[in-house]
This record gives sequence, C-alpha cells and structure tokens, in this order.
Amino acid sequence: MIRSMWVLPLVMALGVLSPASGGEEPNPDAKRKALADLLGKLKEKRDRQGNQVYKLEFVRTGFNKGVATGNCRILKEFQVEWKSGKFRQSGWDGCQIEPFEQIEMYDGEKLKTQFRAVTREGKPTGDGTWEYGMVTGRLNSRTFKYEYWPVFLHKGMIPGHDDVFYPGHFVIEPVAEKFFIQGEVIRDNRKCISLKTFPENPIAPIQ
Repeated sequence: MIRSMWVLPLVMALGVLSPASGGEEPNPDAKRKALADLLGKLKEKRDRQGNQVYKLEFVRTGFNKGVATGNCRILKEFQVEWKSGKFRQSGWDGCQIEPFEQIEMYDGEKLKTQFRAVTREGKPTGDGTWEYGMVTGRLNSRTFKYEYWPVFLHKGMIPGHDDVFYPGHFVIEPVAEKFFIQGEVIRDNRKCISLKTFPENPIAPIQ
C-alpha cells in the first residue's frame, strides 16, 4: 500500500469560496441555489486565468502488512499559463525503481521532454547526460493524477469520476447534476462547504 502526503503552499479553493450557513437544514431549493452559487464562484476563478507557479513535494511511505518500509520523495515545479494551457514542469522522482529527473514543456501543440537518471536524493548519476523525447497528436496518455488535484482545485477545476487532466485539457466545466453540497465542515478552524459527487458505481459505490 502506498500513502501519499501533499506538501503544497496552497489554500484549498472550497474553503474560501462560500460562507457556510448554520441553523436548520436548508430545503432542496436552497441547496440547489447554494450549489449554483458555489459553482459560479469556481467559474470566476477559472475565468481569471493568469500565470502561476506551483512548487510540489510528495512524500510517499510504503507499507508491508501494516509496517512502514521507508519513505521516498518527489519534487516538482509546475509553471502554467492557464489561458492557453501551456506549461513547463521540472523536477525529479525518487520513488521509481530507477529514479529520474525530467523536464516537460507543452507549447499548446506538442509535449517536449528531457530526462536523465538520478539518485533517490535527486543527484544526477553517471555523466548526467540528458535524453530527449517529444509527443504529438493525442496527449491524453499523459495524465495529471490525483496528487495534482490541489493545483486544479486552486484554480476552480473540480473533476468528476470520469474527468482527466492532460495537456491541452486543463479546464473542466463541472456538471451541476453530478455534485451536491453535503453541508458544513471545519478545516483549520475555518467554516468550509463540503462538495461531493454522487456514487456512480452501483456495486462498489465511490465518491
């Protein structure tokens, strides 16, 4: 089993978008209005566009029969121009069987990469020579998985179960019918709105 920990200098979007209301349970119409208002605020965040830089550090712990077997680290710097979807990402992954450093650049049409072997601490091995690659056409094989979700949440992109982030497809317009407001929760001593999706798997429901 692998457990991941996010270390991100971000404010989670949902905690600051809409004030939670106390008192009696709101009626269905009030809940629908609250959902519409919340999704509207998320759209405002998406429409602001802009250029941003995110520094990400992932710490992963492996377990064997409930016993921790050690940690590894992944460090990334993700620069993105939200309007065009162009980005540059650099960093190293010390959690792979063969750790590597990689630079990715997406210019709106193609994805260029360069990579080289490193130690688990991110130091180049051998002569430090880079290898190069390029991807064109359909880029949906290069997905940004769950550990990147705080980046997209920060910009108002809320993925459903079947939504995938990949180069050229960073902006996802949430479908209101797929979400509901569960209620009020407290995070870091702040009142937040809990936004959830409906279960989509009738055999093994997931949210």
